[in-house]
Amino acid sequence: NDANLFAQILKGEFEFDSPYWDDISDSAKDFIRQLMCVDVDKRFTCRQALAHPWISGNAASNKNIHGTVSEQLKKNFAKSRWKQAYHAATVIHQMRRMALNSGAAASNP
Repeated sequence: NDANLFAQILKGEFEFDSPYWDDISDSAKDFIRQLMCVDVDKRFTCRQALAHPWISGNAASNKNIHGTVSEQLKKNFAKSRWKQAYHAATVIHQMRRMALNSGAAASNP
């Protein structure tokens, strides 16, 4: 789940899982690794980040990743919508239960 993933990232325990990262260049992955380094002394400064080849040079892949990236975005968007719907349904259910409980309490003084 998202909380576990976030906790792992904070510990520096992350991977570039396939197939999501297959089309991302090694240079881009290196850039991300450097930015997410847990050890503050080893983590990139702003100056180092701006000097990284993926930012300053021509290290981007020539591969067209539009298809895979847009497909993943659609999946994540759909997942997010389902989560929102679930949370909304849960809140409505809790509100109904509270209304029933308060109505029962009012009729039984």
